[in-house]
Amino acid sequence: MPIHHGGWSSSTLPRTTDWSFDYNAKLTQKAEELGFDLVFGYSHWQPKGGLGPTRTEAGLDAFIATASLASITSRIILIATIHVLYGPWHPLHLAKFGANLDHISQGRWGINVVTGHRAYEHELFGWSQIEHDRRYELADEFVTVLKRLWSETENFSYTSHSSWQFKDAYISP
Repeated sequence: MPIHHGGWSSSTLPRTTDWSFDYNAKLTQKAEELGFDLVFGYSHWQPKGGLGPTRTEAGLDAFIATASLASITSRIILIATIHVLYGPWHPLHLAKFGANLDHISQGRWGINVVTGHRAYEHELFGWSQIEHDRRYELADEFVTVLKRLWSETENFSYTSHSSWQFKDAYISP
């Protein structure tokens, strides 16, 4: 069940849903009660005005929302969409935050990794749009390093052609 704007729907009809956390929390709890397997918080970066009646600038951040939903649910899987190429994300940050959130949620947290595709999204962060294939190369590198950070049993160092470098990293739990 997609959340974020209050149960996303492509309908252009007037909606009775809203983007608030309280509404999404109730929606998620109801989905869990009805036996849904997961909720999916998608993410996008919109300027004021957004892209229409169902995709506006108003909405919850998927990572923060799913983290918050972990404390008020017990079974439903919580998936957060994360644009790994935008902003301050570093594999070490996400590995630590994700490991902790997965621990707190008792194994119910996961991510949907995306790279963005609209030029204005990249421009919001002061960058030029990264070419399509390069975005996927960077995302693959990010996820590969993330998986290693989650699985290594000893300190792990990494150097690459990107800005994602670290020395003697260890992630717990």
